Amino acid sequence: MRSSINLRVIYSVTLIDSKSRGKLLEEKEILAAVYVELNRVFKANYKPPKNPQKIYVESHKL
Repeated sequence: MRSSINLRVIYSVTLIDSKSRGKLLEEKEILAAVYVELNRVFKANYKPPKNPQKIYVESHKL
């Protein structure tokens, strides 16, 4: 359960810090960014699931 909370936070940060501000990223791009960030922070080798569940991200106005 804690992992899903952390993932939601990373998803939100990814959307805000993306180069394409004002444009939502594709689900696959966001998922890839999450796993890149997890690997960087935890120095691990997480791989995306083959059939990921959709995670809805609240849009933030910049």
